[in-house]
Amino acid sequence: MQHQHVVTQAELHEVKEIIKFGEDFFPDKNFDKSQVASYLQVLISNQKSVFISRNTSQKITGVLLALSNGVDWRTGHRVVVEQGVYILDGAERMDICKALYKGLYEWALSLRAYKIVAEAGTLNRSVISEADYQKIGFKTIGQIMEREVNQYV
Repeated sequence: MQHQHVVTQAELHEVKEIIKFGEDFFPDKNFDKSQVASYLQVLISNQKSVFISRNTSQKITGVLLALSNGVDWRTGHRVVVEQGVYILDGAERMDICKALYKGLYEWALSLRAYKIVAEAGTLNRSVISEADYQKIGFKTIGQIMEREVNQYV
């Protein structure tokens, strides 16, 4: 039996619920609720780029954050950056993922974006894998590297 997942662009009154959803994914991290709330409010107000998936019981089953703040300096084309997609565990993960990405795709089209860039993560069980991204049309073009900002070496 396939469940229906409805994706919408998040609204400001949903920020607390989105934060609760996020806390479930990062219980062992230093999850700064006020910082996250401020960031979500900016994305929702300025870009309308937070997407949430809900099941028929209205429970959040997935969240996708994105932004579009410029162009690819190499081409001059507008680019949308997916900053994270978080999905509840379960058999419907790819259905939820596809529904969230459909919302993102439609938003990117409305901006006349040329590309969506995403970081395939491995931080926790909720982050979709590189193989999952490939199933929805992404291709690997490089790798993301990161380093903490603690001391310049």
